[in-house]
Amino acid sequence: MLERVSKGPRNVRDVPTLIMEAENFLTWVKAQGVRVPAENWIVRTMRGYAKMAGIEGDELQKVYVKAFPNTGELQYNLADFLQLNAIHMHIGKQDSAVLADKLSSVVKGPNSLLDENGRNTASRNIRFELFLTSKLNSHGYEALLRKANPDIFAKWHRDISFGIECKRVYSGKTIDSLIGDAEVQFRDRPGNAGLNANVLALDVTRAVTDGKLHISGSPVTAARKVAGILEVVAEPIIAQLQAQKYPNIDAIILCYIDHVQPDIDKSFTLHGLTQLLVLDNPKAPRVRKRYALNALKHLANSNIDL
Repeated sequence: MLERVSKGPRNVRDVPTLIMEAENFLTWVKAQGVRVPAENWIVRTMRGYAKMAGIEGDELQKVYVKAFPNTGELQYNLADFLQLNAIHMHIGKQDSAVLADKLSSVVKGPNSLLDENGRNTASRNIRFELFLTSKLNSHGYEALLRKANPDIFAKWHRDISFGIECKRVYSGKTIDSLIGDAEVQFRDRPGNAGLNANVLALDVTRAVTDGKLHISGSPVTAARKVAGILEVVAEPIIAQLQAQKYPNIDAIILCYIDHVQPDIDKSFTLHGLTQLLVLDNPKAPRVRKRYALNALKHLANSNIDL
């Protein structure tokens, strides 16, 4: 029933590397024909960090508070840079107009996770689509972003095609409604015709952390905590699948995409922390269930890093 990615955090970055990669990301985005606003959350983060370079002691704290009034904003944004680099490096060949439109939304997002609310989630929602597409392509799939549903069209070994609807859960209260939305989309949208399997990807990170309470501890301890969290989230979903509530969804991927900072030191290193939990639908037609499991088995057994 369950396939898991449960590797501990491996992708480690220090701040200078994160800044450099963010600069490269913006250069690449502009090369896609996207008009990048002079003021955006990426530029603001890089500029704020630059002001602190070479400053120590009490003076550093004063500069930090002035540059980032919201406590933790710098850390959250630098962690977001991990995702931007993954997108830049692994997004693969995409329809240029579709990619440019989605990248435009990413750079225009709120200043940080701390400024996100239920009305301005589009930027991070789209970033999840881009991130998952990048991860699929980096692990041997052929994944294409789509303008209409499903969000991603993917192939595995050229003979298994599946559609992926991406939903980012802002609050735990909305999980059921989001799965219900995906069920209707898979049932009614003509773009899904001919697919071997329908897959729903749910990013539950925001829902389980409330946007602030990030997983703490050593990288290994953090990975274990995330594994436990995903199993708790999965329990009611498994029950609903057993009850045949979602007959048009063949598998669900629960995603936790975040970071852990084991030690606050001069290097300020961040460790990428990503886990996936794959749930197959036990009530799906046998052939479609087999296709879904075969398609996702490689992803579930891969080492997924930010």
